Amino acid sequence: MQTTEEVRQVFAFERWANGQVLESLESLLEPPPELLALGGHLLGAVDTWLSRIEGVAPEAGLWDTVTLVDLHRRSEDVARRLADFLEDLSNEDLARDVVYRNSQGVEHANRTGDILQHLALHGAEHRGQISFEVGRLGGKSRETEYLWWLREPPEGEQ
Repeated sequence: MQTTEEVRQVFAFERWANGQVLESLESLLEPPPELLALGGHLLGAVDTWLSRIEGVAPEAGLWDTVTLVDLHRRSEDVARRLADFLEDLSNEDLARDVVYRNSQGVEHANRTGDILQHLALHGAEHRGQISFEVGRLGGKSRETEYLWWLREPPEGEQ
């Protein structure tokens, strides 16, 4: 991601796509705990990476046990936190190195823009896994593709 405008657009898409996944999970009578955990991981990763960028402790775990109600609440919390973060993000911030420790305690450094790119790709991976399983279990898998969103964006989201 090159500019803050591009980053904001990608994360507007991410918010929509995460909502699509929640709707897919709702189509199952009882979403399996492992799919709920994967949804929690998807949202927990956003919290973890934003916390690393901001130099604060994450509020959520990466593999917390969650319910569908928890996922909805967490999705709203993550969307608000991302919006606040992106509002103040500058192009210079994208080039800034972030030094952090991963979940095994190993120190790394990456540029903010690269972390945000990773976060978007990570979300796509797990949304695809959830969508596949929802369809396999007889639920209604929702569209989560970026170009689909670009062609038919929800009002006010692009």
